[in-house]
Amino acid sequence: KLEETLWQRLSVKVEKAGAKMVFISNSFSFDKSSGKSGTAPPDAIFLQKLLELNQQLWSHLLDAGLKESGRFAVDQMAKWLSATPMPGVDYSGLGSGIAEIKGRYGFPEGSQQEVSEYLLKRFLSERSSSPEATNPVLSACRDLHAAATAACGSELADYLGRAATNLEKFGKTLEITDGQHFATLLQAEVPVLEPCQLVCKDGPMQ
Repeated sequence: KLEETLWQRLSVKVEKAGAKMVFISNSFSFDKSSGKSGTAPPDAIFLQKLLELNQQLWSHLLDAGLKESGRFAVDQMAKWLSATPMPGVDYSGLGSGIAEIKGRYGFPEGSQQEVSEYLLKRFLSERSSSPEATNPVLSACRDLHAAATAACGSELADYLGRAATNLEKFGKTLEITDGQHFATLLQAEVPVLEPCQLVCKDGPMQ
């Protein structure tokens, strides 16, 4: 009841201010038992209700969330595979391990961005052609996480572990943040979101 009252008051303030844009910075909803960010299956009842409210908008947002999840994972892998400088990371004891992983999975040399693009395309291609098989990009991520943990410690390799989890659950769960809760509330009161295309200097973002 208290939360409902709070959200109602917030929505009234937004409406009175004539807000047309909301900035939400890195807020997450955590599962109390595990301490991890909350997730929901793509067919969750509340997501279906959102789709009923506006099919175009929420299909767009769900698709964007899926793409972002994949992009996050391959970006983390690409940093290590391209030996991108990172605070605390010493590649001198890891170089042979990374080279072995790249050779085993046939990953090309390249910049962080080039490697990231390759990994995402391959992950999606393998997922489409052999959905039941273990994706080689996921296997490589697990191997890379193990090698990085052994050489640099679990704290520095933490995001590779998260990347592996993202790839394992790709298309099966959606991460739910406070930002999404907030946007859902405001959308019901005052339209603040609509599908759009993000553009960068090198062309439309995928």
